[in-house]
Amino acid sequence: MEHDYEQNGWIKFKYDPKLDSWLKSVSRAVFSEIHNNNNKKNWLRYQGTWFAGVRVLKNDNRGIVNNGPELDINSSRWALKQLKVKNIKWDPAQVSVCYPGYPMPREEESKAAFKYRLKRDAAHVDGLHPVGKEKIRKLKEQHAFIMGIPVTISSKKASPLVVWEGSHKIIKYYFEKEFFDIDPKDWKNIDITKSYHKAREVIFESCKRVEIHAEPGESYIIHRMALHGVAPWDGRANSGKEGRVIIYFRPEADLGTLGWLNKP
Repeated sequence: MEHDYEQNGWIKFKYDPKLDSWLKSVSRAVFSEIHNNNNKKNWLRYQGTWFAGVRVLKNDNRGIVNNGPELDINSSRWALKQLKVKNIKWDPAQVSVCYPGYPMPREEESKAAFKYRLKRDAAHVDGLHPVGKEKIRKLKEQHAFIMGIPVTISSKKASPLVVWEGSHKIIKYYFEKEFFDIDPKDWKNIDITKSYHKAREVIFESCKRVEIHAEPGESYIIHRMALHGVAPWDGRANSGKEGRVIIYFRPEADLGTLGWLNKP
């Protein structure tokens, strides 16, 4: 498993009864946040085809929601061992929902950006924020990994998560050059736009695009430097009335001074 993760930049975990129990304990809160009118106003986009839901789940740093169980599951234990850290502080989770037709055009988005969303799945590396009018890319957040937890049952082509296998190695190569001899405390201030765009070009040319599908009770972990995105909803895909719902965690962990670049 470790070898596959190190080579491909992602790993999927089989059905876990503890995760299933955790899901049952949080499902009411998850759908409450999806249907909350304020959340809809802030996060329902692309003509109602995507609920972005960033940090809307009110879990604590142990993954507990409304006095339920901790998020202590096979995949989180694997991550602790892989990263050689004592604990994971869970961030407020994203509740991402895609509906049939995703993505429809959005007024605020340029034609080029929408085309990138359609043709390249809006591929990105988490934590690299576009800053200012020129959208200069800077490393503003250093996540330990990305964990995906499906909430609803949906078909494989219902806007699955997409990962370019091995892309984390290419991102690391370019960012090692960019951050060479720079104090890690200052990484967040460095303009890495050119390196990031060049790395993406190389990745699109050389890495295999893989669609990840999982059922409730299963989970997957994506390497923090892996290029990933969300595929458009295939016209033949289907799901329940709630759409394709996935919970995403992007926790921070004490990875050490150069850990974001060098840890597995």
